Amino acid sequence: MTKAQIAAALEAIVKQQLDDCERAIKAGQRTIALNELADAMAQLKQLAKIVKKS
Repeated sequence: MTKAQIAAALEAIVKQQLDDCERAIKAGQRTIALNELADAMAQLKQLAKIVKKS
């Protein structure tokens, strides 16, 4: 993966999962926030595996 591809993947994870997590926290929806955080962690781990193979 190129640096641009990695940056785009990181931006997508932040935009999708962590923004949703922040909204859930602000709304007091703890379970949803934790689920969104878990999804973000899983995506980051997958990205790390892909980068490691490159």
